Amino acid sequence: MAHLHSGIMGPVSGKIGNLVYYTYRGKCYVRQAPKKTKKRPTLKQKIQRVKFGIAARFVSPVAKLVNYSYKQFNRRKTGVNVLIRDILNDALIGKYPNFGIDYSRVELLRGSLPWSKGVLFHTEGSRDLDISWELWADGAHLEDELIVMTYWCNARKWLFAEGVAQRLQGSCTLHIEAPIDEGPVQVWMAFRSPDRRTFSNSEFLGEVIMHKSPSYEN
Repeated sequence: MAHLHSGIMGPVSGKIGNLVYYTYRGKCYVRQAPKKTKKRPTLKQKIQRVKFGIAARFVSPVAKLVNYSYKQFNRRKTGVNVLIRDILNDALIGKYPNFGIDYSRVELLRGSLPWSKGVLFHTEGSRDLDISWELWADGAHLEDELIVMTYWCNARKWLFAEGVAQRLQGSCTLHIEAPIDEGPVQVWMAFRSPDRRTFSNSEFLGEVIMHKSPSYEN
């Protein structure tokens, strides 16, 4: 693997001949493209590809936030790689080819801020998420901001609510107006410092069943 310095045309990316150019952590590298093979993949290879695809599709939309949170915690590893590895090792359930994710085992964000145990309450038919958390934690700052991350399983989409409350409040109600498919929604929470540079570990709060808002129904 070679390391390239940016020229007058900026960093190079993509495939040229049998070489692949890519950028990683601000540096440009080049490596030989993998050779094509006519061999059919083994069952073990197929299983691993399906598993990796499920984990990667789940993580990809939140890659930027995951990487940023983990960077403050461990600069030698990328958060996405660690998260995908953890999902493959600990959170995949089911049998080939019908694998799924046990969301309760997924820790999206990691960081050095104190963690506070959270509780989620949702009334059936409501578009509100009522979240409360322990107010006091060793080393916590009362100005830390709450982040709520929701994954809409049927649509395979993420929605984020950032800075919706401060740690000192102890609770908040999040009203979701987005015109998105109904069905199961997975909910996580985490805290972020006021300067947005440091995070706590995220906590999985549970699953709720959402229904379309009346204003979006046909």
